Amino acid sequence: MGLNSLGDDRMLDDLTGGDIKRIKSWLNEACNITDNDFFKKMIFCWIAFNVYYGARYLSNNGKKQNQYETDKIWHVLSQTLTESKARGLLNECSSNIDVILEKTTNTYYKPYKEKYRKAHQEGKCRDAWIELIILVEKIRNRVFHGGKTYDNPEYGNREVLLSCSTIILSTLKAIERNLF
Repeated sequence: MGLNSLGDDRMLDDLTGGDIKRIKSWLNEACNITDNDFFKKMIFCWIAFNVYYGARYLSNNGKKQNQYETDKIWHVLSQTLTESKARGLLNECSSNIDVILEKTTNTYYKPYKEKYRKAHQEGKCRDAWIELIILVEKIRNRVFHGGKTYDNPEYGNREVLLSCSTIILSTLKAIERNLF
């Protein structure tokens, strides 16, 4: 599933040409990686997403120091993701969501899973999706920094990381179709 050429970037006006090029470069790599290399797929998806929300956050807020990643993600997605798009994402990615909720058994994830479930049960689709992305960020954080080993089932669960990759790609597609 490769990416199209740069195409029409009018929706990306608040991002620089360099940001767009970096995002598309990492997305292209992520889309061309087989599912067998699930670590690389997750890493490349996250890098593209990180460039996106980081650049969007800075373009709208200037350089604010000491902002938590989750605060930046919440801020950017709450401005770019509609309730309708979030509802569609929840439906489209339901099997990936189930994998993440069922296979992340470490108690570290419990409060993030509970926030997602609460928002979802209350019918707040956008809030639920953002809480899901924050859970994915916590999984990403543990994979990148958590003392993991390649074969550790908690950090290297193939299904969880592929589901995270799908959720990140789906998010970017929903809010910035022109990236693909």
